[in-house]
Amino acid sequence: MECARHRCSASVPPLAGPAERPPSTESTEEGFRKLFAAVADPQTQELHQRHLALTKNVLYQNELGWKLAELPLVNDLLVLLRDKVLDGVEAFDEQLLAALELCSRPFLRQKSNEEISNPTLLVGIVPTLAQLLSFHLVDVQVAAATALYQFAIGACLSRPSSKTKSNNLTEADDLRTPTRVFCQNLMEETDTIDLLVAVFHDLFPDDEEPDDELREQVSKQVSHEIRPLTPSTATDDPSGMGSELLAQRASRLDRLLFPLVELVHELSSNQRCAEVLVVTGALHYIVFLLDGIASTQDELLPLCLTTLWNVLELCEDKMKTLTTCSTRRELLIAFRLRNATYFLSNEFTLQTLLKTLERLLMQGYRRQDKEMRNECILIFMLLAKRVRSLELFHTSGLTTCLLTYATASEFARKKTNGSNSQNASSTALGSAIVADFHHYATNSDEDLEFKQSVWLLLSIICAGHEGNLHTLVQFRFLDVLLNYATMNEATQQHRKTLGATTKNPSKTASAQTYSQAQLQLLQTTALTVLNSIGGLMLEHFVEINGHRTMIEFLHARNASEEIQAAVWMLFLQLTPSERPIQDALGHLGALELALSTFQSPPSRHTFMIRRDAILVCSQLCWNNEENRRRFFAAKGVTSVVRYLEYDSAQSVLHENILVGIIEAVRACIIGHSDSELAFLRADGVLRLLDIVETAPKVIRNQALAALAEICVNPGAIPSYAAWRSERREASYSTANQMLLRIYADEEAVEDKQQQQRSESDAEWNLVSSTNQRSSAFQSITTCKSPFVIYADGTNPAEDTASMERSASPAFARLKEALKAAQTLATGSHATSPRSLFELQHDEFHPQLNLKAKIHSVLANMSFNCPQDVEMTAKELVMIEIAKEYPTFQIGEMWQNVELTLHAEGVRPIYADALYIRRQIEEAYNIAVCTKNAQQEVVSRELQGQERREQSFYEGILRQKQQEEQVEAFHRANRRQNSTMKLHLDAKRTRLEFMKKQDPTAFAAYEREMQRTIQDPPPVYMEELSSVAQKEKELRGRLSTIVTARSKY
Repeated sequence: MECARHRCSASVPPLAGPAERPPSTESTEEGFRKLFAAVADPQTQELHQRHLALTKNVLYQNELGWKLAELPLVNDLLVLLRDKVLDGVEAFDEQLLAALELCSRPFLRQKSNEEISNPTLLVGIVPTLAQLLSFHLVDVQVAAATALYQFAIGACLSRPSSKTKSNNLTEADDLRTPTRVFCQNLMEETDTIDLLVAVFHDLFPDDEEPDDELREQVSKQVSHEIRPLTPSTATDDPSGMGSELLAQRASRLDRLLFPLVELVHELSSNQRCAEVLVVTGALHYIVFLLDGIASTQDELLPLCLTTLWNVLELCEDKMKTLTTCSTRRELLIAFRLRNATYFLSNEFTLQTLLKTLERLLMQGYRRQDKEMRNECILIFMLLAKRVRSLELFHTSGLTTCLLTYATASEFARKKTNGSNSQNASSTALGSAIVADFHHYATNSDEDLEFKQSVWLLLSIICAGHEGNLHTLVQFRFLDVLLNYATMNEATQQHRKTLGATTKNPSKTASAQTYSQAQLQLLQTTALTVLNSIGGLMLEHFVEINGHRTMIEFLHARNASEEIQAAVWMLFLQLTPSERPIQDALGHLGALELALSTFQSPPSRHTFMIRRDAILVCSQLCWNNEENRRRFFAAKGVTSVVRYLEYDSAQSVLHENILVGIIEAVRACIIGHSDSELAFLRADGVLRLLDIVETAPKVIRNQALAALAEICVNPGAIPSYAAWRSERREASYSTANQMLLRIYADEEAVEDKQQQQRSESDAEWNLVSSTNQRSSAFQSITTCKSPFVIYADGTNPAEDTASMERSASPAFARLKEALKAAQTLATGSHATSPRSLFELQHDEFHPQLNLKAKIHSVLANMSFNCPQDVEMTAKELVMIEIAKEYPTFQIGEMWQNVELTLHAEGVRPIYADALYIRRQIEEAYNIAVCTKNAQQEVVSRELQGQERREQSFYEGILRQKQQEEQVEAFHRANRRQNSTMKLHLDAKRTRLEFMKKQDPTAFAAYEREMQRTIQDPPPVYMEELSSVAQKEKELRGRLSTIVTARSKY
């Protein structure tokens, strides 16, 4: 098939003259100057032949292409030639076409990266080419569209491949913006797309209803014949003016549509250009053209489908990156004006796409046709992500069409073999299909992709719409999915031996032609779809005996671990806590199967299977005594207690499965006397307390709930009282101390959350400051430490913990909408919310209320610790607050009621107002009593602290006195002993030490001393010698005094 743009390029007349090397830049610029000077000169502005000659000279000098540096001059040349043609000078028609043909060739550079260093060179010529799209000559329009297409794909700015000696330079090493992206961004900046859409508006004006003949002309297949370049001349017959005008318009459409659509298709792959296409309404014309296509071999069909796909996909990617909208205008622009899904979610678009899909299914046998069919399904998927478009899927008949082809190949065998009265409806649905099975039901990759895409699309459009779900039930789509989900040889043989008669359709010949890898792929897709919509169709799933089928499949255990995990997840979703279904599954052996799966050896790959299996046990045993007896008989208590522990080293694997184990404790064990007794004998309470102390907050919340329920049994008291913490920082604290510490941490987290709310809302401080009684009540119930002194002398709890005055419901909804708009996150790849397993102990979450569960545990056990355990003042304060937790909650509830009534302007009757006030007063009185008890605890703590300080100071004084007595004793001994005596004692001590350490050396020393003759030691009297010495010194000083003689 010859493309229209190829025919256009063939229609351009060749340039005259031999192919010689073009002159230099100076000579080409001189040619432009001469031409413009001749046109501007009044004396020569009417000499069209001279202008024609100068134009030919310029074209001859640039026959290899326009120079990039001269594009402003080329722009002026195109404007000049356009004006000449508009003035009626027909000789310039060929020159304008030749100039446009040169614009389709690569521009010549004088410097590398010349377009990047000086982008203004291209700013003028691109809008000029876009303006020529609306020219009255079809040849000029086609040539301009061809030039713009070459510019859009970056062919006009093609860069030569740089070659190095090693020849290792690749495109990834080029950090410059690709020429294709650069050119398309430039077209968006110069408003070229707006001018392009204006051409569509001229071809299909909104104020005119398209004639039947024109619609037929648009919808017919493009002919292979070469049509004339110019429309035929009008006849003199006035009666034929209408038909002549219609023929001209049809000829213009025939030649111009393909270049325009091809240009739009190329621009749709750019993010910025795609947004402009949505805003300007270009997609409306694409859908209109798609509606008029009657053949699958039309060259416009793949372009239109790919354009819609590109724009929808780019808009979805842009929506995923959108996180916040500061104003309502930005919100509307993002979700309405620039959103292709919003623009295309209308009945006309879906009807057009449905008609295209049916045509491709009926006529499309080629690989290209099947690829376009799959693109249609992808477009439907993108449109189905808007919830409001699901109703259009139902009303337009698109859901029925998709279900028909989704189940046609599976019911084909029954159709050929003859169906009974029970399957008459399915046969009727199969007979409604007119397309050949070879067009959509083979085992080729395209048909397999089509099957999977249709299944996934049906899961999207049926999950959020009741009408689509009802249609899905009529087509028995779950039967088909269940057959593929549980397809294996062992299951088929088992069904044959049992001779069970089910309502499920048998496998078809087309299904048997799939390879093993394709069957596994279809099995995974079927399980994904069932997990998406199975929970919404529980009654229908029970009718087709789906639970029995899954139990038989799981009993075989010959599938891969991924398939088993998906089946167990589906089984968990389809096992509600309803008594009839629980009893039926219990008789089928589902509980024993789930428990045996959980008891399998744990590994890194099976922990998800074991988690879902134990959760199935929990669902089956919830408020069901019969299944609890089965669970106890299967030794489920021992298995649960065995794995009831939290290991921080393997927290990534154990957190999720520990949720299921604790849930099994609450559902399967608690409430059954034998199971509770076995659980207590296996130290289950001790394991729960260990989990409460070390596990994350979400696991702690669940373990506290199980602990509160099991502590109702008096047999749990000894284990609870005997527990001691093994953490070093906890110093072997008791269970009550550990729970009170958690209670205090929760109070601190709530105080922090309330403080953040008060900072974000100015009315918070206003209400708390004007209602002192309420502030006092809130300061007690939120448990601020009463012995903490703040620097400014005020407790921030009194300002931040009071209840916020409620606003009207309308204002509250508006406020929530604004907050949602400011913190917007769309899609699963956007900033998705954190999991509860990632919640830290110092973070607040409204769904995790640990204080209520701690109060339940303490109320069932005792609020008093053993006498041998000494409690701190903070723990005593927490006990006083935890005792009255329900009273505080009731008081806060009635206070909220009073504030809400006041905000709404509702005045209750006297009896109701008196009752509300009485409840608040009662809670307030209890709060005051609690605060007095706290003050008594604090006063006792202060008195004890003073006594301890006094005893500490007395001990220091006593120690000082003892040290002084010892020092006086030693001082007296030193005065009694002389210095020589001390010297001799020291010498004697050294000799004794030498005798003990080295007897040989001591003996040698004694022999040496015996040979030495020594004088007896002198006897010194220290006091007498000191007096004599002083007397001698005094006499010496007196002898030096000279007595003066008298002069007389």
